[in-house]
Amino acid sequence: MALEEIEQLQQEITRLNEELVSAKSRFKSIVKNSADGILVLDDRGHIVYANPATHTLFGVAPESLIGLDFGYPAVCGETTELDLPKPHGQPNVVEMRVADTEWEGNHASILSLHDVTQRKKVEEALQKERDFAESLVATAHVIIAVFDVNGN
Repeated sequence: MALEEIEQLQQEITRLNEELVSAKSRFKSIVKNSADGILVLDDRGHIVYANPATHTLFGVAPESLIGLDFGYPAVCGETTELDLPKPHGQPNVVEMRVADTEWEGNHASILSLHDVTQRKKVEEALQKERDFAESLVATAHVIIAVFDVNGN
């Protein structure tokens, strides 16, 4: 191989390494700044990574989650709703999505945890209002009949 070819290959390797470092940096930034909690579980279900948003969901520092058993089934391709307990206060309701990934050369699962607590509260309030309205409609004929009998 000629010296010129070797130099070209070295330049190409340097360029590809720079692209790899840049892509890795972008990926880390996206995960770190995500509004959703992101966990990575090893094949035994232990947490090996937790992004900063998990603090809001679990009520503890992300670092304190590392090594813990996640404690919920994480099924790839499914969306599951979970109540995540917090040390102090009401649990958060989250939608969990799971995908297979690789972490440090081993099979792992990546979990995206989207907080739906407020949405669930609004849905429950709307259901109560619907139930109340339906009960009014169901009893309206009785109220009308009573007024008619009394001549009012």
